[in-house]
Amino acid sequence: MVTLFFSQLRKDIDMDAYDADRMRMMDQITQLSGFISSKVFTAEDGERLNVVLFESDEAQDQWRFNPDHNQTQQKGREEYYQYYRSIVCESVRESNWEKE
Repeated sequence: MVTLFFSQLRKDIDMDAYDADRMRMMDQITQLSGFISSKVFTAEDGERLNVVLFESDEAQDQWRFNPDHNQTQQKGREEYYQYYRSIVCESVRESNWEKE
């Protein structure tokens, strides 16, 4: 399962508080069974994309329904984000290659 989280931070946010909440969420998500990885990319216009991989829909639901995550989402709507969009996708196929 792949979660794509697009967001734009408001210009007036307390970055220290945002970073503390972000780190707390990262500490929690990495402890979940079925969590694979999370990477954040920032575009030139400031839009962020967080790509989160889970082993299964059930693993992703652990995060989706986590009470602390839900409270932090509400705080994000009230204090941090100009907007966000979350898309959950199921992987149809995967291929990997790595030079030795």
